[in-house]
Amino acid sequence: MNCRLLTAQAPAYDHDDQPNATICMTAAQDVARFVTQSLDLRTWPPELRMHGQRIQVKDLVLQVQRLTGRAFNIQWHGPVTLRAEMQVAVAQNDNARQTRLRALMNTCEGRYDFDNSNLNQMFSDIQPIDFDVWFTAKWNPQQL
Repeated sequence: MNCRLLTAQAPAYDHDDQPNATICMTAAQDVARFVTQSLDLRTWPPELRMHGQRIQVKDLVLQVQRLTGRAFNIQWHGPVTLRAEMQVAVAQNDNARQTRLRALMNTCEGRYDFDNSNLNQMFSDIQPIDFDVWFTAKWNPQQL
C-alpha cells in the first residue's frame, strides 16, 4: 500500500483463489520487547515467533481506507494473476518488479502467516500495539 498515493497492490487471494490471504504484523517496538525478554530464557526453542496482529490482507486494506477516510485504487491479486505478471517481468528482465511480485506471491502462499506465536504465549504480559493505534500515530490521516 502507498497511503500517500492512495494505491494498493493487495495479495488478498490464497492458493485456493479465496480472499483469505493472511499476514502477521508486528511493530518494531514490540519486536524489541519480545527479544529483550527472550534474552533471559534459559534455552531457546529452534524458532522464535511473535506477532502483533494477524489479519487478512483484504481486511487490512479496508482498515487503512477507514482510518484515512479515503478510497484507494486497489489491485487485488492472487497467485494466478501474480504468476502471469511474473512471466512478463522475467521476460522484460525487470528485477525490481520481480522482487515486488515475489513478496506479493509469498503473501498469497501464506509465507507471512503463522498462528503458533511461541513468544506471545511465553510472554503474555507483553500486549502488542494494535494496528489502528500504530497507524494513527505514524500516519496522521489528515496529512495524507
